[in-house]
Amino acid sequence: MDYFEDIYIKDITSTFIENLSIQVNNQVSKYGNKEKVISKTLKNDIKFFFNKLFKYATDMNLYDINPMQYYKVQNSSDRYLIEWDIDTLNTIFELSKGTRLHMFLHCFFGTDLKMNEILALKWDDLYIDKKNIIKNNCYAVVNKKLKRKKISYINENRENIIKQFDPKINDEGSTRLVIYKIENSKKIHIPINVAKMLIKWKKVEGRKYQISYEEYENNDLVFSLLNGKACEDRIINKEFDKLKYENNLPDVKMSRLEFFSKERIIYKEEVMTIRDFYYRTLFYDYSEYFEIGYIKSGLSYNNNIIPIGTNYRSVNLKDINVPKKKEIDLSKMISLIKNNSSLSNELTSILKE
Repeated sequence: MDYFEDIYIKDITSTFIENLSIQVNNQVSKYGNKEKVISKTLKNDIKFFFNKLFKYATDMNLYDINPMQYYKVQNSSDRYLIEWDIDTLNTIFELSKGTRLHMFLHCFFGTDLKMNEILALKWDDLYIDKKNIIKNNCYAVVNKKLKRKKISYINENRENIIKQFDPKINDEGSTRLVIYKIENSKKIHIPINVAKMLIKWKKVEGRKYQISYEEYENNDLVFSLLNGKACEDRIINKEFDKLKYENNLPDVKMSRLEFFSKERIIYKEEVMTIRDFYYRTLFYDYSEYFEIGYIKSGLSYNNNIIPIGTNYRSVNLKDINVPKKKEIDLSKMISLIKNNSSLSNELTSILKE
């Protein structure tokens, strides 16, 4: 069949069944709910497959009408129907303070950068020095993205691949995480508040090697893992979902934050976006917590007590308060021994030994 480029129907159906079985088993073991584990992407793949089958059947005059032609995948899940609001935004910014997620959300909400553009940014792509801040001319040059691509795509587009990252475990799998060029570069404005936070973030990121448990890989990325390697979007989304779950927050979808930031409102008889409104009136600089979040990510200590098994390399010993030794009252100790025969006998026995 030309539609499938010499691939047999049985091969396609077996692939669907295999992928579906793996996904269902993994998700059921994790969440225990079999009805909500099939992704919309997989449903669309199945719809596409049947649409092509019926299209072929109609071309062969086996059917008069293709019943799948206008079929739309129904998503019965109520998840993500909840819309963003200012209260939710403020709460998430406060709860995520000190973390990579916090800085990422400001870049995503505060600029027109896309998620995979943010994750591909290098420090050389940012123009956020004092001169730019004074002129309110901070910006990012966007000419690449970070995303998982199929190995076949990578092999066919080697000239566009800037960096291919090694898989974590082995060479199995059909995709690789890559940074690749995009056709048209662009300049994206960065608000002054976000630029100032990025400057503080860079100082913290510059010390990652101190707490890296693996060999540090310097890729000069604005957002990276603890060992310096690339951080992909699924990791950011997991951190976001974890924050919502642990704090019982509204189940808003991160991708909709971009649209929420561009919504227009009237404030003091002026029409502005929610983004402008937030940075003019509600913004609070949590960047002072970056250092705390950075230490916690590698050490997780509290009240100057460092748990056993943690890494000490980036702990400033001057910050640890060592309790002073209590002074011994000799006169009180002698008095106790004299007035207590059992203590006197015990001390005598110890001295004899």
